[in-house]
Amino acid sequence: MKLLKFQAQLAVFSFLFILSNSFSKEGTPCVEGVENIFAWQARSIDYNPGLTQQFHRAYDQPNLAPNSRLNRSHTYTGDVHHDNGQPMRLRRGMHTDYGVNNLLENNIAARNAIIDPNTGRIASDFIHTDPSGVRVVFLPEEAFIPRVWRRMTENERRRASGLIREVDGRTTLGKTLFPQSWGPREIEDAAAYVRRQTFDEGTGMPVGPSPRRVEYNGVTLEVQYDRDGNMNSLFPVAQGL
Repeated sequence: MKLLKFQAQLAVFSFLFILSNSFSKEGTPCVEGVENIFAWQARSIDYNPGLTQQFHRAYDQPNLAPNSRLNRSHTYTGDVHHDNGQPMRLRRGMHTDYGVNNLLENNIAARNAIIDPNTGRIASDFIHTDPSGVRVVFLPEEAFIPRVWRRMTENERRRASGLIREVDGRTTLGKTLFPQSWGPREIEDAAAYVRRQTFDEGTGMPVGPSPRRVEYNGVTLEVQYDRDGNMNSLFPVAQGL
């Protein structure tokens, strides 16, 4: 009887230990000892545990490419608001599958709005793929901070960019994603290449016309710099919208 009680206590302790280590202190999903980082089973795009692990660990590593000075959080997961038990909402950025999964993991309303219950994946109306491998995921209003949603939808309508899509009577806003095979190394190699083409390290100033776009491995990339010469945003440009 004592042995059975001890085994039961050990099993409970082991479960709690794994659960406590499955998330980082900041609430970002963590990979150590956990095969599936995200608790929900539906995957926005074909789930790649290897690449997901690379993105998660990239935050603790120095720049993977010399002098890219890429804003990783903006590019990978986006600038988000997530506290006080409220759903995660996007302010700007987010250009990877890792970021999409992280957002949908922490925003049930957005997830339910675009996931096809029959397949457990994002419904085809909410995904666009161009020949370069760049994809656009169209997100509903619930995924964004309200004031940001209003400003961004107004801007995209004025630009007629194709990043506004009406799906089943609701307005959605597109976010471009790097090709599915690109992990942190590929993205930061691309960032370093783009920087060499668009930034003068001697003057500390960007060069070339705006918007600054460079083709890299068949993908058109657009870059934006902050006042200190950091690569504040790097994102793929979708074609055919």
